[in-house]
Amino acid sequence: MKYLVLLVLFPMVACWNSNRAGGMDLPGDSSYMRTGFYFLSEGKGGVRMSKGDEYVYLAKRPFASVDNVSQVDIDSTGGVPALCIKFDPKGTMDIQDGTGNTRHPKLAVVIANKLLYVVENSAKITTGVMCVVVSDYSKGEIEEMKRDIEMKR
Repeated sequence: MKYLVLLVLFPMVACWNSNRAGGMDLPGDSSYMRTGFYFLSEGKGGVRMSKGDEYVYLAKRPFASVDNVSQVDIDSTGGVPALCIKFDPKGTMDIQDGTGNTRHPKLAVVIANKLLYVVENSAKITTGVMCVVVSDYSKGEIEEMKRDIEMKR
């Protein structure tokens, strides 16, 4: 009976793993870019992503990832909607180490496999809170991004 239970559980675990991140590939697989903040990759050694007509190559893994997000809120202070992402202590350290880093003059913001922005990496963030302006997106799209972050996608 013990073996039967293991045999029944194994297919369920295998299915769960293949469906993590909403049916997408696991975090180590570069075909699905998880939510996070990424450095740009030099040359074509990274993952190619596009926003409109622009193409960029990103590092395969984020320097600060959704795994270390403790809270996300939609903030419309001043009439401009933003996703405010608060990191746990490890994520805060990752943000501190990655932002303002002169070796990486630009960074990319990705939410659930969608490249939102490539921005100058000139400011050092020490608070562990990153607010990403999302004024180019509809209310529904912003709510979906918030859910994606909460679901660790």
